[in-house]
Amino acid sequence: MEIKSVVVIDDNVNSRIDFGIALQEIIEDLDYYPFEHIEEALTIPNALIVECPDIIFINIDAYFSHGLRCISKLKNIDQYNDVPIVVYSRLEIDKNTSGSLGAFDCFQKPDSISLLVKLLASILNA
Repeated sequence: MEIKSVVVIDDNVNSRIDFGIALQEIIEDLDYYPFEHIEEALTIPNALIVECPDIIFINIDAYFSHGLRCISKLKNIDQYNDVPIVVYSRLEIDKNTSGSLGAFDCFQKPDSISLLVKLLASILNA
């Protein structure tokens, strides 16, 4: 899959920064859109993002996300039907549960940016 734009939904500003750094190492010319809340991402298209992103990453630990229900919330909107959604957590995630809700993939977020780069590269097939 060719990735040109990525949305990350995470209530932790440091995690959003880490994702931005890691993604830029993988894909140099990338449109990166970090959001704190899912409601912000639901406004796409908006003044900042004209088209849907190529992939969405969601921290399911975030206080606003209500766990895996974010996937259903996004998949119930036509414009997101074909957008792969990857969920991540500090803890292990059940791939069967997240997959049955429509997640493309899931992972346990590593503590270092270098490990995050390797993990994201494998997901993005870069």
